[in-house]
Amino acid sequence: MSLSKHALFLVLYLCASFLRSGLHVDGSEEPKAYIVHVKGPERVGFDVADQWSDWYSSLLEGAATPLGLASEEGDPRSRLIYSYRNVMTGFAARLTPREVEALSTMDWFLHAYPSRVYRLQTTHTPEFLGLRLPSHGASACNNKLIGARSFISYDGRKRRSAATPVDENGHGTHTSSTAAGAFVKRANVNGFAPGVAAGMAPRAHIAAYRVCDEDACMGHDMLAAMDAAVDDGVDVISFSISADPIPFHSDPIAQGTFNAISKGVFISCSAGNEGPDPGSVHNDAPWLLTVGASTTDRVFLASVKLGNGRNLDGESLHRPLSFKPKMLPLVYPGFVTAKDDAYMCSNGTLDVKSSRKPAVPG
Repeated sequence: MSLSKHALFLVLYLCASFLRSGLHVDGSEEPKAYIVHVKGPERVGFDVADQWSDWYSSLLEGAATPLGLASEEGDPRSRLIYSYRNVMTGFAARLTPREVEALSTMDWFLHAYPSRVYRLQTTHTPEFLGLRLPSHGASACNNKLIGARSFISYDGRKRRSAATPVDENGHGTHTSSTAAGAFVKRANVNGFAPGVAAGMAPRAHIAAYRVCDEDACMGHDMLAAMDAAVDDGVDVISFSISADPIPFHSDPIAQGTFNAISKGVFISCSAGNEGPDPGSVHNDAPWLLTVGASTTDRVFLASVKLGNGRNLDGESLHRPLSFKPKMLPLVYPGFVTAKDDAYMCSNGTLDVKSSRKPAVPG
């Protein structure tokens, strides 16, 4: 699939899984997904993906006999999950730790990374915006979404349920609208701030690559999606998915994004939902555009006037049109739990009797 020059690739969400069985050393060890980095072929150029897949398969097949590795399926090639050629010279395969150790003796072997679990970097927003299926009546009639693919694999124990590229939890719809949503007239929140809303690149097209399900996103699926996106000719990759930071030399996703950028693809990632503690930013490779939430100059003002005449300004989206200002008593309640737990006035943290007044400070 070839996208237009201004096409925008969005990893909406990632669906991981891994295969069962294959090269077999010890029946007590269950195989799991590994990303295997290998040396590139010498004096040979491969033009199509199938040639790379055949070559990687031949590496596994060639390692089976001298290392005493057998396959329950009868063919070591059955262990291959993905073949990478754009963002990494390597492949994803179902292997046990002993098999990885055995493969490390081969001349072509560079490194093997256990496929890590990644999480979607979205909280309540998709549900709050009503973007979950089936309540969200999405359609494909506006030529915005011009491609969609789903990446399903094995985790060495079981096959995940088959998934389509359809966004089922709203994460992809939310993030793609932020990045490339079309112009929407009369957009507002509870009637406030009516106007025209749009994403950062409203005239861009979107290709969706699904690699997450409701449980997790897996690194080898993410790498396969990026590899396919580069093949498809995208201009931008955007994903709001992350895991705890690790050194770049141990992070195949960081390495994959570096290689994608070297091929002219711009990559934007989320900074995560943690913090503001030191080291809480995710996707922190210096070659990435790491995006965090911030504030704008738009304020939905709501003021409280104290008895001494002082005004305290805040914000609120819930203001009845017929609301009339009224002076209310202000009380300082007793705490039934530690003070640090009561600053949000959560249930069970304040003294019931003293907090029955109309206005209670937090």
